[in-house]
Amino acid sequence: MMLIGILFFSLMMLMAFVALISEMHILDYFSNLITMKSNNSRIIIIMLVLFDYFASMFFTNDVLILALIPLFIKIANQYHLKKAYPLTLLTIAANLGSSVTPIGNPQNIFLVSNYYVNVVEFF
Repeated sequence: MMLIGILFFSLMMLMAFVALISEMHILDYFSNLITMKSNNSRIIIIMLVLFDYFASMFFTNDVLILALIPLFIKIANQYHLKKAYPLTLLTIAANLGSSVTPIGNPQNIFLVSNYYVNVVEFF
């Protein structure tokens, strides 16, 4: 029961952090940076999905999903992009990327620590 409370608290703090950086207009800065580097909406989505995939190998998938979804929604609202398909791609990329490494997925962290699997055996 205490573990559920800790997980709930940590996810709540992560969502509060995302709301804080949104209020500080840090998401605006990154959305402008991404849109300046890309020529069209396809490039924006590819950049975000690839970043999501590779970053989720080192951070957990839920952290990346909760951090990148507000960023994409801000970009999508600004440029009138469709949201459903890219959000699905972001979620899939985060889950696939996190399953590759032992530290990217909470289930992998449990397997590595509980069964004493080293990194070579995991791969």
